[in-house]
Formats: sequence, C-alpha cells, structure tokens
Amino acid sequence: MKYYLDFIQLINQLISIRLKDESDKYLLLKQNILATYPRTITRQDLVDTHLYLIKKSCLDIAIHSNYSLFRKQFLPEMIQRMATGQLLEDLISTSANVTMVMR
Repeated sequence: MKYYLDFIQLINQLISIRLKDESDKYLLLKQNILATYPRTITRQDLVDTHLYLIKKSCLDIAIHSNYSLFRKQFLPEMIQRMATGQLLEDLISTSANVTMVMR
C-alpha cells in the first residue's frame, strides 16, 4: 500500500498519513502504534476517515480554547504553532463559558 506521510521535521513528529490511492479500502496500522496509543479509535462508517493521535494535554488545551470546532479551527492552529515552536498554552481562553464541538 502506498501512502503519504506528513511529517514536521523541526519537532520530529508525524502529523498524518494519507493514502495515495483513494480507492483503497483498507488502512493497515502497525501494532506498535496501537500498543503505544491503546485508546485509538478508528471508524469506517464515515465518508472518509481521519485518525488523530493527540496527547491528552493538547485536548485539555482544546477544550479550554476559544475555538468551537476542533478539526476545522483548533487542529490547524495547533499544528501551525507546533511547527513554528509557539506555545500551545496561548490558545487557552480566559472565558468561563467555552464549548468545543468534536466532529
């Protein structure tokens, strides 16, 4: 199976794996990835599948941020900040009423 790896060399971190051939029906994951991240959930009942491996500390920041949409708003900002060496803690909102929608 052929795939693209999106990798940030500055922080030595893999951010995504995309299949080259969109018609492939199976995505093979190495067992060491699942052993390292035992709470990994994959879904195939969607139009397309996204797999996000994110530290709990980053999710905590997402929940307390000003962003209301995780995938479309917070995730791109988080990746940009990580790639440029900026602090993620700056994303934390001072507002008490923040709701994050994870879709």
